[in-house]
Amino acid sequence: MAAAEFGPPSDVATKALSWWSRLPIRAQLLIAIAIVCMIAAIISSVLAVFRAHDRARVETQATLQIAERLISETVRGLPQNTPPELVLGYVSQQLRYFRHVRTSFTNAAGHTSLVLPPLDSGDGDGERAPAWFERLVYGTPDERTVPVTLAGQEVGTFTVTGEPADEIAEVWDDLSEVSLVAGIVVSLMFAMLYWVLGRVLDPLNTLSSGLQELEAGHYAARVEIPRVKELEPIASHFNALAGALDSARAENRELLGHLITVQEDERRQIATELHDEAGPCLFGITANAGSILTMVKGADDTVKGKVTERVTAILDSAERLKSLNRGRLKTLRPIAIGRVSLEELLSDLVAEFEKRYPDVNFFLAIEPIAPRYGEAIELTTYRCLQQGLTNALQHGGAHNIDAGLLLRGPDPSTPSRRSELVLTMTDDGTGIPERTPVGFGLSAMRERVIAVDGTCTITHAEPRGTTITITIPVPEGGALQPRGVLTSESQTS
Repeated sequence: MAAAEFGPPSDVATKALSWWSRLPIRAQLLIAIAIVCMIAAIISSVLAVFRAHDRARVETQATLQIAERLISETVRGLPQNTPPELVLGYVSQQLRYFRHVRTSFTNAAGHTSLVLPPLDSGDGDGERAPAWFERLVYGTPDERTVPVTLAGQEVGTFTVTGEPADEIAEVWDDLSEVSLVAGIVVSLMFAMLYWVLGRVLDPLNTLSSGLQELEAGHYAARVEIPRVKELEPIASHFNALAGALDSARAENRELLGHLITVQEDERRQIATELHDEAGPCLFGITANAGSILTMVKGADDTVKGKVTERVTAILDSAERLKSLNRGRLKTLRPIAIGRVSLEELLSDLVAEFEKRYPDVNFFLAIEPIAPRYGEAIELTTYRCLQQGLTNALQHGGAHNIDAGLLLRGPDPSTPSRRSELVLTMTDDGTGIPERTPVGFGLSAMRERVIAVDGTCTITHAEPRGTTITITIPVPEGGALQPRGVLTSESQTS
């Protein structure tokens, strides 16, 4: 039944080892020391019981021998005509100062009288030890008998029984006092160890927190150099590593910012070429086609019909090219960027999505913000909203998408914290499965946010869907330099 309840011994050992490994180091050390102290206490108690047994045995045996001899000498010194009832008195006088024995007299009629001491008395100096301790120390007391013969006739028998209760009581008192002192000392020792181990191990907790900060991408984290000699180099190397990672991140930010700038320059150049070159050419085609229609108005119906058919086809192709050109221009670079407010720019973007996806419910809430924040911030906000809406529709199959933009003021508890724009997008789509690699769209969004020193966090919405939160610091004056940081949560998308 025990095997069925607790499982095989190997499973019990495995569970015990697993439980032990999950304990903090401080708890493991204190438990190990407590076990050692318990073993030492058990061994000391066993030794104390053995010493008490020997001590009580020696004292009792010696007292029994003396009492036996004294009774025998007292009886032999009595006159032969001494009444039996007087024998008790003489013997009691001789044994009144004896310890560790109990004496009784049994006359010829079988009546027993207690001589020394009374049954309910101890040694007169204190309480007796617990009965279990007396049985553990001494066990069954020894007995000796001394027959009493007067005038050639046996008138009774004295029985001397070992009574080590007072000796055992002294051992019990000594052991209780020692245990009390030992308990106080051990308690003080554990309190001191708890404090000392805390002072020694607290730097490890600090290092653990610092590693978590590094894992989250906060490479500016530093730990205080502890006063523990063994941990001091570890903390120093940690700070050096954090500094190296911070420098590498700064370099990556600069490179990424330069890459984003180059990409935007190329987009701007291509958009300009499409607008300046392709636009006039398409306009010329449309104008020439229109003039051809004007010129053939006087021709015969056969020629006029053929020319009109050809020109109509040319005009249709030109209109499709114009529409395609306008779409590419908006994709490469929003035409209204830098000309309208950020609120109008985002509202126009959502309006375009509403036209393209009439079955999807879009909701955009923009709290009071400044009209302009610089081209870098406005373009980043625009692109992130555009990419977020696209991902929710194409990959999540969302039917409801809520977006919001607000300006959050600086944190009074953090003087270095600037005001920041917070863009939030929440959808009711399928969400992002776990361990899904980062796609091109999210990577591009991340790079843009990093370039303006912002943060991007992607979490699961409740009860379903995805929530994207983007924060972009707003400079007090001028545009932001291309820098940034990305939280670890966004790595899940």
